[in-house]
Order: sequence, then structure tokens, then C-alpha cells
Amino acid sequence: MKLKILSFFLKKKEFPVLFSLTLFFLVFSSFSSRFATLENIASIFSLTAEMGIVVAGITLLMVAGEFDLSVGSTYGMAAVILVFLRLMQINILIAILLALGTACFIGFCNGIITLKAGIPSFITTLGMLMVIRGLIYFITQGYIYKLDAPPLFYKLLSDCLLGNFRISVIWFIIITLVLAVILSSTKYGNWLMAVGGNKEVARMLGVNVFRVKLITFILTSFMAGLSGIIATSRFGMVMSTFGEGMELEAITAAVMGGTLLSGGYGTLIGSFLGTIFISSVKSGLILIGAPAFWYQTFVGIALIIAVIFNSSIARRIIE
Repeated sequence: MKLKILSFFLKKKEFPVLFSLTLFFLVFSSFSSRFATLENIASIFSLTAEMGIVVAGITLLMVAGEFDLSVGSTYGMAAVILVFLRLMQINILIAILLALGTACFIGFCNGIITLKAGIPSFITTLGMLMVIRGLIYFITQGYIYKLDAPPLFYKLLSDCLLGNFRISVIWFIIITLVLAVILSSTKYGNWLMAVGGNKEVARMLGVNVFRVKLITFILTSFMAGLSGIIATSRFGMVMSTFGEGMELEAITAAVMGGTLLSGGYGTLIGSFLGTIFISSVKSGLILIGAPAFWYQTFVGIALIIAVIFNSSIARRIIE
């Protein structure tokens, strides 16, 4: 009976990241009395909310068998456009829509180039990462620009609720739950799984592979842009390095949560936990005084271990 229960949990996509999160929470709590405080947990969730929205989008794309390495640059570009439009006295709602529209256009370009030209999305989005980041450097010229927005903008996107918990956490939870339901209980979710698992079989079953993947590319970029706008509201400014390196953290969080790099297999709840894990590690290492390079080292190790775990679990489920 005990072995059956253990086997049940081991087959769950979210089990490895949940186990790792619990283990490291206990470890960091023992090393630093400040780690388990309400103030630090609120700080972790603030970081988690912004990156987690990006992770939610990229999880869907990875389930469809594609990648987007440009999400960090898209995140930064949406923030830059919002701030510069406000500097030109453009209405805040119009500025937000234009920033999100630009993010969607980036996703559309990623999808069209990948799907029409037959170029691997890894290459397409790597190139887009460089193009967009270069444009950000050109627009900002390396300066920091302050955001001028009405109070309601901050209240809706980044205002503090109870304690130091921000409203962005609520947005993150809602988005994750909605996308989790879409992935598990809708035709679109089934199409994503089918396309990521075997696109030729999915096509023979009547799934429009091109449309499903293109929509998902656009949705992923939209999430990145939305997250960039939320981050801008929290910091009240934007700079040229906004979102740098986020793409690798987002992919790591998704893989930690049980999403396969090969596609056709993933979970939004797992990605939610994976994002919390990544943010917790970052916070924990800072609190114990570890050198900054330890974080990158740890994330790399975590990614490799997660891939091994996920591949093993996937094989067990198939068997």
C-alpha cells in the first residue's frame, strides 16, 4: 500500500519541484532566521509574480514543442514603450494597449518566421532577443527613465495588500489558474498537448498546427509584455537591462515544474511551484551571504537535475 502511494506521488509532474521547494525551504530557514519571515516571503512572492506570469506563457509554448528565448527582451520592450509613451503624455490606457500590442507583434513575428520559414524556434527567438535588446539600448541610451502614471495604475498592478504582499501576486495566481484550466480542460489545451507530442499525428486528427502554435507564440509574448508593465509599476521606472536573463530563468522554472523540453507534457501548477522555487533560492542565497555567481551555478544544476527527473517520470507514465 505504501509503495503504491509513493509510486502515485512520484508519477506526479509537480512532485520533484514540490519536494525540492520543501527541502530548500527547510535548509535556508536553518541557515538564516530571516528567510521564513513574513517580510521575506512577501518579497519572494513579489519576485515570483512578475517572473511567474512569463513562466505561465512559456510553459504553454513548451508544451506545444517550441521555445521563446526573447521573452526577457519582450518584457523590457513593453516596459520601455509604456514609459516613453507616458513621457509623450499619451493616455495611460492607450500606452498600455500599445505596449501589449507591441509584445503581441513580437510573438507574431516569432511564430511566422519559425513556422513559415521552418527555422527552429530556438534560433528564431534567440535572434529576436538580440534585435529587441539592441533596440532597447538604442531607445534608452543606457539611461534610467521614471514612469509617470496615475495612482490607479499602481493600485491595480503593484500596490501592497496585507503586509508586504503585492496585488501582482493576485494577478499571477489568477492567470496561472485560468491557463491551467485552459490547458487541462479545453480543446485548445488538448491541441497543445497533441501538437507538442507529435505534430504530424495531430495534423492527421484535424488539428490546425500552424494556428495553434502561432496563437501560443503571441500569447507567450503577451504574458511577457504584461509582466514587464507590472514590473514597471512596481519600480516606477525602466532601464536598458530590464528583463535581461529572464528567459533562462523562465525555462528553468517551467522545466523544474515538470514541463518537458521535448514538448507534449507540462503543468501550470508545476511551473507555479518552479517559479517560487527559483525565487526562493535567489532570496535564500542572498540572505546567507553567498556570492552572486552561486545563483547561476545552482540554477544550471537545478535545470540538469530537473530534465533527468522529468524524463524519468515521463517514461514511467508511458510504460
